[in-house]
This record gives sequence, structure tokens and C-alpha cells, in this order.
Amino acid sequence: MFRSTLAIVVVLAVAPACEQRDPLFCGMHMDDPRCSFGDGGLPEGYVVISGNVDSLTGSGLVLLNNGGDDKLISSTGAFSFATPLLKGSMYAVTVGTQPTNPSETCTVASGSGTANGDVSDIVVTCSPAAYSVGGNVAGFTNGGNIVLTNNGGDAKTITASGPFTFGTQIQSGQPYNVQIQSQQSETCSVVANMGTVGSGPVTTVVVTCGANLYTVGGTPPQGGVTGLKGSVKLHNGGDTITVAANGAFAFPTPLMGGGTASYNVSVSTQPSYPPAAQNCTVSNAMGTVGTANVTNVGVACTTRTFTVGGMVSGLTGGTLVLKNGSDTRSITANGPFTFSTAVQSGFTYGVTVMTQPQGLRCTVTMGSGTVTNSNITNVAVACADAGVKCGSSYCGTGSVCCDPEGSPSCIASGQTCNAFVLPCDDRAECGSGKYCCAERHNGNLSLQNVSCQSSCNNVNNPLQLCDPNANECTSGSCQAWGQLSGYYACQ
Repeated sequence: MFRSTLAIVVVLAVAPACEQRDPLFCGMHMDDPRCSFGDGGLPEGYVVISGNVDSLTGSGLVLLNNGGDDKLISSTGAFSFATPLLKGSMYAVTVGTQPTNPSETCTVASGSGTANGDVSDIVVTCSPAAYSVGGNVAGFTNGGNIVLTNNGGDAKTITASGPFTFGTQIQSGQPYNVQIQSQQSETCSVVANMGTVGSGPVTTVVVTCGANLYTVGGTPPQGGVTGLKGSVKLHNGGDTITVAANGAFAFPTPLMGGGTASYNVSVSTQPSYPPAAQNCTVSNAMGTVGTANVTNVGVACTTRTFTVGGMVSGLTGGTLVLKNGSDTRSITANGPFTFSTAVQSGFTYGVTVMTQPQGLRCTVTMGSGTVTNSNITNVAVACADAGVKCGSSYCGTGSVCCDPEGSPSCIASGQTCNAFVLPCDDRAECGSGKYCCAERHNGNLSLQNVSCQSSCNNVNNPLQLCDPNANECTSGSCQAWGQLSGYYACQ
């Protein structure tokens, strides 16, 4: 039985799970079942971009290839981008979103080049981010100094009211504990002094000096910040603070106690992507300062979800089924569509065609990315008649019709059109006395379909493919076919 060793793709009809794929066709129709990864295959001429992630402990790391094909990484280990590249294409892997909780800085090594084969040596290395710890001193008027420590060391001498910052940064996810080691001429106390470093500097430690001055804030378990990703801005009176971690917080300006000073805590700026859009609400937000620090203000944050959808065009009949993750959407008419399951901010989406409408071929553009701060509305699904052919008369002078499985296009004369998917290349592959019959295009007599038939007279413009070493031809003799290099036909 004859086998071509050239670029044309040969497919065994008796073993569809092993079929190879035409790169021109699959480049436009990665959603086609023949171009899927379900049987462990790849489109012929395509390569996979993959690598390994080391030391990831946070969440929300998103990798990009060539600025897209967003890949959400949940753990240390191997990763692979969903979309293969045509062999010989450029690739460039970058970090789209750095991980948080704890925050890390991830860098990419061996992340760019030309994909002449499968790429597997990309290394993404993550290391903890570190941030400063500090806050504000209020009411310090009698001279002398205060010595503060963080985690039992890193002493900081304070000689006046105002902001302060310790010299040593603390890794995200690690604790801080600010205490007064010594003080002169003052009686001071420290508030919101313990917690875990989050996704930014700690600026909410407050040292108050003097009588009848009290802070407004929250300390777990009755108060404090929970569920936060990223940072949130809180407001009270003339104070606006940025909180970048769950746990305790306090506003820098203390208020006079005794029931004369009131407070009203609100969110001035909600968290946004990156790393995630959130909605934070305040409990116990209003009240009057009594004879102690206010510690029961709570800020609860939840990650927002957004819908994924877009527009369908060219759908003239049948049912199109789209898929995003585990969510499917059946569509029977042109117009806008939206998946029913919303996606959390910071997570990725990937819309593909699950089922093609009968007689149509639908393709998705702008179908993948990361959900950020708003609904996704720009996914475009275009459907066209899978049977439409171009023909040499349509293409005009200097062009020929290249017909990759129902997606014809005009290419310049002399260009290679590796666009054929052949379920057989001689009679022996068909079995049961059938013949391997090719149908030639009406416009330019190039190959447009191959099938096993009881007689090649059953197809239009027939051509019988044959084995030159066997007596298969019902008419003529088995000769090399000039329009398909390496193949033989009865002529």
C-alpha cells in the first residue's frame, strides 16, 4: 500500500483516533474535533509551549504567551499553554499577573524564541515579595524618645509625632509584631501592631501618646479586615488609609474620648484587578469614641464575578454550542450571547466551539483572556457555510483556490496549499470492495474531497487514487498524479 512522505496529510478512515491534521485547516479551526487534543494528537505542523513553575506559594499567577492565551497557574509544577503554535513561530512567555496571598515576584527564564519544535524548557521562578512595616505616631509632645521594635528586633527610635517605617522589610505572608521597647517622658501605647504582611506595605500601626486619645480601627476577632485580595482604601474624617492585608488596622489620627468625638468609616476605593476586583463592606462603621480604642470596625471583602459573552454572526440555521470551562451555551440565532456562569475576577476564560451547526463552520476570536474589572462582552463567533468554494474564477488572475476542508481561501500561484485531509490513498484502505475516490474542484480541478465508494462514478469529477504496485484501476493505469506530489491516481 502506498504512503506519501511529503507534506500532505494522510488519515486512516479505519482509525479516526489516530488521524493527523492539516496545519492550514487546524490553524483556523482549533475547535474542530479533528484538531483537538482528545486523542493525544496535535495538528500536524504545530508545537506545544510548556515549562515548569518553581516555588509558587501564592494564588492568581497568570502567564501569557505572545501577550495572550492566558494561563492561570495554581501550583508549582509543569504547565502548558492551551493553544499550540505553528512550527517556526515566535513565542514570548511573560507574567501577566503576579501571585498574591502571599505576594510573590515571579520571573521567566528561557521564555522567548522560535518554536522549531515542542518547547518545554521555560522556567518560571517565584520568590516572596517583601514590604516595609510602619505607621504613625500621634500626641508625642514632651521630648525624649520612644524606641519601637518589630518582631523583637529592628529597633526604631522615635523623637517626634508623624509617620515612621522600620528599616527591615518583611516577606509577604510573614508576621509582624510592633512593640514599645522603651519610652521617655511619655505614656504611649501601640495599636494595630500585630498581623501578617499582605500585598503591600503595612502603614496602619499607630502609636498614641497622651491621655484621653483613642484610635478608630478594627482588631480580630471582633473587627479587622477579612477576605482581602490586593488593597483597599478606607476613610474616616480627614484620614484615608490603604490596607494591604487581612487583620488589624487603625486610622493614624486619634480622637478625644469621652463621647464627644464621632467616627464614620467607609470604603473610599474598592480593590481592583490586579489581583482581583472586590466589594468590601464595613460593619460597625459609625459610633462615638468612649474611653477606649475602637477595635470592632469590620471590613469584609468578597471577590466580584463577571459574565462572559459576545456576539454571534452568520448563524443561518442549526444549533451552535459554545463552551467556557464547564459551562455550555446553545445558540440558535445571531446576536449577543452570555454564559450563565459568571467568572471571578482574576480567573481566566476560554470560549470554544463545542458543537458546530449542521452545514456551517463557526470560529471564535477574542475568546480567551483574564476576567478583570468588568463583564467580558467582546467574544466574536463568526459562522460561514462550510460548503462554500472559491474556485479559480473567483480568485482571479495570479491566484488559486486553496480549499482546507470547507474554509477556502485564495492564495498566490506557486504557494503550497497543504490543505487536504485524506481518509484513504488507495483501494486497500477502504476494504469491502470499495474504491478510494477523489472529488476534484469544479473551479480548478484541485482535490476537495476523498471518500471510499462502491464506484468512483458516484462522485463529481472523480479520480481514483491507487497503489502503483497493485492492479486496482477500473480504467486507465496507476500513474503519479502531478497535482498531488507523491500520490498515484488511475489515469
